[in-house]
Amino acid sequence: MSKPSCEVNAGIYVLKWADYNLLLRADRLKDRSEAVSAEIVIKSNLPGQPQHLHQARLNLTSTTSRRQLASFLTNRYGELPPWGDILEQACVIILEKYREGEPPIKLGELPVREALRYRVAPLLVEKQANLIYGAGQSGKSLLALYLAVLIESPLNHNGLSTEPGKVLFIDYETDEDEVAHRVRSIQAGLNLGMPTDILYRYGRMPLADDIEQIQRIVVENELDVVMVDSLGMAAGGDQDKSTDIIRYFQALRTLKVTTLTIDHVNKEGKLYGNVYKFNEARCIFEVKASSEPGVDHLDVGLYHRKMNNGRLNTPLGFSFHFEDTRYTIRKQDLTLVPDLAGSLPLRQQIASALQHGALSVEDIAEATQQKSASIRVTLNRYKQQFQPVYQDGVRENLWGLKAEV
Repeated sequence: MSKPSCEVNAGIYVLKWADYNLLLRADRLKDRSEAVSAEIVIKSNLPGQPQHLHQARLNLTSTTSRRQLASFLTNRYGELPPWGDILEQACVIILEKYREGEPPIKLGELPVREALRYRVAPLLVEKQANLIYGAGQSGKSLLALYLAVLIESPLNHNGLSTEPGKVLFIDYETDEDEVAHRVRSIQAGLNLGMPTDILYRYGRMPLADDIEQIQRIVVENELDVVMVDSLGMAAGGDQDKSTDIIRYFQALRTLKVTTLTIDHVNKEGKLYGNVYKFNEARCIFEVKASSEPGVDHLDVGLYHRKMNNGRLNTPLGFSFHFEDTRYTIRKQDLTLVPDLAGSLPLRQQIASALQHGALSVEDIAEATQQKSASIRVTLNRYKQQFQPVYQDGVRENLWGLKAEV
């Protein structure tokens, strides 16, 4: 009997016997008490047999379990294919693949990467765990759906450069009707008339407990991006303890796709919960928003807090304008939004204050609400951008922007 082909992807094992038009799929592997079990599905394309033959949980390490299942299949479908040999091969191959884990790779044989790859530059690093966090009603979910629409379309917009892909949105916050309304409204604002192909999944249990099914969805739909809204419900348990947070990120890692997780802040305005959130995410942006009651728009600032493999990016600003079924999203100059300008790097705040002419250190400090000592340090550190003002060769107590900046 010939050896079957075997494909392994995101924890799903698919074996095919060409001689018998037979397929066996195994997933949801559990390794407990010195026994490894899996949920298996057996299908056939043989004439005169149903396509679906059997589904069960099988102890891969038990001779008795294999013998009993082979006897059941023989009694029901006959002696061909040889079910005992089929199951023996399947169990041996799956256990071997499962225990060997990921194969080692010779780093020197990998092609040289020209630059850091993004799914949406500069927000979502490709094939990494990305995270955005902020206070309630700061536009985090809306921003994630905006990125999902750009990826699906695909569309470069507001200075964001996008690689096309397929997206799954796992929602622990609202429901499918609310998310569908937001997606359609964003599409309308972008003048996109096509129906969306973004996949939606209602989150009802911790992601790590549901990861086998999510793996199957990712593989069967050939997905490129998974978004989770939000981490508190998706992780389950106590977020101040490391166990559930590590388990969450371990589960995400098995998907081998680009991920975006949305998270909240504590009462001090910091990233909520255990430090492993910051440690495990590769790229992190903080989201802050400015809005007033009765207005139809929301100004949002994104501030880069972590980049595991590169430098931090300049803060980004967006303005969301709302109509009933149309959301228009534009770039926003954060220096023009008082509630958000104070979170900009001091260098940017000083540059904004000097846009209309030279000022003294004291005047800059008053405009930025920062200490004079910090202003002086920044002005002298960035002399490629700022310069002291001279008149008739005499230095005045003023600073300005360099003309070429």
